[in-house]
Amino acid sequence: MDEFHGIDSEMVLYYAARAEEYDDWYLRRGRYSHGPAADADWRADLESAAAWLAARPFHGRIVELAAARLVVARSREAGPSDPL
Repeated sequence: MDEFHGIDSEMVLYYAARAEEYDDWYLRRGRYSHGPAADADWRADLESAAAWLAARPFHGRIVELAAARLVVARSREAGPSDPL
């Protein structure tokens, strides 16, 4: 939890415990599906947003966009020297 300087540890634990459900909602998996066509459109929008973010000259630590939690997390896997 050292990574979360100044953030209430209870809040971090609360959201960490629900991360999988939030990812299901965000990716429209399981009970959050809106049907094949709508889900495909949603995924295309996510891919467009991810491409837009990847093209931005962000460096270092930034505040995450809440709706883009998974996109930004995947961008971070590229390495700390790569732009987010």
